[in-house]
Amino acid sequence: SNSPSAGSQRESAPIDQGGVKATLTVLVEIGDIKVAQGQLETAHDAYTASLDIARKLVGQDPVSPELALNLSLSLDRIGGVWQAQNKPDAALDAYIESLEIRRTHVAKSPGDARWARELSISLDNVGDVRVSQGLLEDAFDTYTESLEIRRALVAQNPGNAGWARDLSGSLDNIGHVWRNQGMLDIALDAYAESLEIRRTLVARSPENVDWTHNLSVSLDNVGYIQRGQGVLDAALDAYTESLEIRRSLVAESPGNARLARQLSMSLDEVGDVRRDQGLLDAALDAYSESLEIRRTLVTANPGNAEWTFNLSVNLGGVGLVRRDQGQLDAALEAFTESLEIRRALIAQSPENARWAHAISVSLVQIAESDPANAADHWTAVVAQMEDMEANGILSRGDRQFLETARRNLVAARE
Repeated sequence: SNSPSAGSQRESAPIDQGGVKATLTVLVEIGDIKVAQGQLETAHDAYTASLDIARKLVGQDPVSPELALNLSLSLDRIGGVWQAQNKPDAALDAYIESLEIRRTHVAKSPGDARWARELSISLDNVGDVRVSQGLLEDAFDTYTESLEIRRALVAQNPGNAGWARDLSGSLDNIGHVWRNQGMLDIALDAYAESLEIRRTLVARSPENVDWTHNLSVSLDNVGYIQRGQGVLDAALDAYTESLEIRRSLVAESPGNARLARQLSMSLDEVGDVRRDQGLLDAALDAYSESLEIRRTLVTANPGNAEWTFNLSVNLGGVGLVRRDQGQLDAALEAFTESLEIRRALIAQSPENARWAHAISVSLVQIAESDPANAADHWTAVVAQMEDMEANGILSRGDRQFLETARRNLVAARE
């Protein structure tokens, strides 16, 4: 028929939803694979295409919970890529849009456990960005709301392994905030509760790779606090158990970049404790194995800023051991390479407080390892820290150290 209603219906006929949803699923899967490989640009392209499709579908059917969920998931994924690329503002915009979608659906269906769980994930994502921006109190608020949702879900259904796993993640997040504020005892309580949950999950499903990986993360968290409290033997036990888990995971999936990175982190942690114990050769062995892994990862994924920064941290560890061994030339070489990496990173992202702090650390390490040129090096330290102060990114601890650096500069000039 030629009636206007038939014509207008034809013009706005819904796109073939089945085909489009299949395309959306494929794009998300491609993005996920690229993220696992560390190829963030390609992942970003795939997720952007999936986000466009998800928006169109919601535009056609605004009341469908399933389409709203797809849109929020696409927003989460693109937020994750922006976060990994150190674009916190863009990441936060995506995460907050996703959060608002989920709040709306939780309000519509208060008893719906799936939406409650999705909301808790959004709260965690927002909290993660807040932490990276140094806004710990804001992060604590969103993490706490997420923790309360998850405790309620586990109380409703104690046998649900997925919800137990989510709860352990919330406990980690809360532990991280306490830890960053120096409240180690409270942080350890949260981490230890998380560790217990994960041991139970792995005992139930030993073949579950994700849960096994999460167990290693819990061991790292507990080890970190124990090391901070000076309980080195206990810290070494936790880190070594984590290292063994990661060696076995990497052996099962040799091409997995994320698992390789986790293994290098375990090696660094074991190296740190060995150094604290004065066992310098053992520390150097661990750091050197880690350094090889990190160089390989960065070569394969030069655009991954976080992995590049990790490489600079590792070089710093090598430098400290070399300095403790009295090999100042080798120490200086490692510290200098670490500094160059950090300078290249900060050039891309001048407002990054963590990288700016890391540059000041490198400069101090160089100053302490090259007494012949101490005055030049301390001049550079003071200049770096005054620059951070001018930009409003000098922490309280760094501000106190700036006074020490100025005194060291005066002494070096004498």
